[in-house]
Amino acid sequence: MNKAQILKIYKEFQVPQGLINHMKVVALVAEKISTELKADPKPIIQAALLHDVLRMVDMRDEVLQKLSEGHSKKYEFWLKIKKKYHKLGHERAMSSYLNSIGEKNLAKIIRHHGFFDVTKLKTLEEKILYYADK
Repeated sequence: MNKAQILKIYKEFQVPQGLINHMKVVALVAEKISTELKADPKPIIQAALLHDVLRMVDMRDEVLQKLSEGHSKKYEFWLKIKKKYHKLGHERAMSSYLNSIGEKNLAKIIRHHGFFDVTKLKTLEEKILYYADK
């Protein structure tokens, strides 16, 4: 997945700039860890740049409303996304989305980056993303 495709996903899901900034920082940390551990950084960086795109799925409605900065269409869009994926949580929601567009490896890396999934981490890529996000 290239930079243009990642930016397209940000736009598609109307990801707030603060969340994009967070994912960029996680990507920088993941790159450093990957280099130290001699892992292929490319898929890990891509996963880091996407891991919280659907974070709104786990947010309270009041938080979504505040983040939408008074843009009712953005707020309504996020509520629709939240309703669609609410049973999955943001990790599995993004994994599901990535699987649906054929990005199975990125989906696998992202699936268990949440705090309570630490015991489910199997690959080095999953572990690097998990720790880079903490």
